[in-house]
Amino acid sequence: MTTYYATLTGRILLLMTCFHHWAVAAPPCDDHLAPVSDPRTGYHLREPNTRCEGFYKAPVSAAADLELVALTRGRLRFDSATIGPLQLSSPVRHEAVQLRGIALPDKTYYRLDGLIPAAGDFRWDLSDAVLPRHLRPEDLGLFGRLADKLEVFVPITVGPEPGLSLRVRDPNPYDKASWRYALRSNGACAAMPAWTAVRLPAHRMTSDPFDIALPDTLTGEICLEVGTRPEGKAQWKQERWFIRLGD
Repeated sequence: MTTYYATLTGRILLLMTCFHHWAVAAPPCDDHLAPVSDPRTGYHLREPNTRCEGFYKAPVSAAADLELVALTRGRLRFDSATIGPLQLSSPVRHEAVQLRGIALPDKTYYRLDGLIPAAGDFRWDLSDAVLPRHLRPEDLGLFGRLADKLEVFVPITVGPEPGLSLRVRDPNPYDKASWRYALRSNGACAAMPAWTAVRLPAHRMTSDPFDIALPDTLTGEICLEVGTRPEGKAQWKQERWFIRLGD
């Protein structure tokens, strides 16, 4: 009986290990996205099966809340003459990171879903969807999330330049925006400081994201709170995100 239970336990552990490896290694394709009819640029699994990428049909319902749409280190650079894949990585080197890419212009429905393995990188072939549809670096937002803790966001390293870029979008009309952050330790956020106002452009589209100027020297994990005031209302709405900036 002891041998049976030991064998059974071993098999269960093996299955759990295999399932975990599959869940982390498999490209995180989103079955809810309906690809456009163009077989080249439509959203689907790309060779060599490391990412799902492309354009999809307009969603039935748009996002209603604040969205973190870009979190990167360095500067994303490419043009129509770029040959060969871009190399992306994460400052979190000891854990796998799920990569997400989206289009920032209004009514441009593009997605990139991939995986950056622990201590590895991600090679992004722009010739599949980005270049054929003439997307520019400023049209794209990239960010990561820990593969085992999707509630924790992670920057994506896109170039050697210093600097941390974080962008947030509110799909609804608003007239003010503010942010603040505190360190996070053992799953708890420290006391939050006073809010910092965002300088919004005088002329902007509602769907335009705004920038959060986090200090580039930050390390560890932080809690970030961002708020916007809807036009014509006194009540602010806000979101909180957890962000890990390195190992």
